[in-house]
Amino acid sequence: MDLSPAVDGDSKYEEGPTGPIFAVYAKRHIANKTPLLIIENTRVSQLDIISLRCIIELRLDVITLLLGDHFFLWQLWVDAEDGGRNGVSRKRTFVICSHQDRTSCMYDPFELYAAIAARVKKHIATKPSDYVTATDDEILREASHVALVRGVQFRPHELDLTYLLNKRELTCIDDFKSNYAELYPGTSAEDDPDLVCFLGDSTGNRYTWSGTSGKISTFRLNAKTGKYFLPHCKRWLTAGDRLGAMGFPVRQNVAEAMGVPQIPILDAARAGDLAGNAMHFNNAAIVQLVAMSCFRLLY
Repeated sequence: MDLSPAVDGDSKYEEGPTGPIFAVYAKRHIANKTPLLIIENTRVSQLDIISLRCIIELRLDVITLLLGDHFFLWQLWVDAEDGGRNGVSRKRTFVICSHQDRTSCMYDPFELYAAIAARVKKHIATKPSDYVTATDDEILREASHVALVRGVQFRPHELDLTYLLNKRELTCIDDFKSNYAELYPGTSAEDDPDLVCFLGDSTGNRYTWSGTSGKISTFRLNAKTGKYFLPHCKRWLTAGDRLGAMGFPVRQNVAEAMGVPQIPILDAARAGDLAGNAMHFNNAAIVQLVAMSCFRLLY
């Protein structure tokens, strides 16, 4: 299916040029009688449908058409907060496909996922500021790149990155600050360490920020260039900050705790692409755990 968002917001899905790829994917797993498959993509919000924004939708009807005769389908609706990551928004849908002949369902995956999410939420709840972890070198490295791209003189000792923002972005920040002051009288946006404002959208259309939700807005495909600005720190979230919010082990202490190698983030552009396209690491881990725990291999 061609799930890439078109410019006009009308994705081609199975009618697109990459549609045959998913058909081949399905045919291969049917032929191999793969016991378990997990398919993941963005879930569509009512706001996305109404505003006709560019979206990527998982077409369950097409998956049923291609795999339904051989697999049972279990669709889960997840968010980052299910894995304790309350500080970031990442609504996704996962479909567990269990082969009808090769597996047996031992436990309801919906019940197990809900039980795990409830237990995690009881003990863990992050805030946006928990992901503000970039070193000075990382901040200045990104600042140097942005200065080069925008033709601005780089300031090698300046951690206040507002000098690199363009006129539209500065206007957006002023709008965010004004709206924050109206919502929370007697307070200032600069004093809120959990306020993250996305400068890739015009504030004339919508406020994409954590000011009301308490969550960093969903990282989208334009997260590579659009700045997630922190008025409190006077800088934007680096690519490393964003990947950290997505659960990736980009910091050494996190990698050690997970028992995995640290993911390098020297290429900010590549890291930005990954943050805009990836599923949340925690969600993926929980869904895989559910799939492997609920189904028994018959042969």
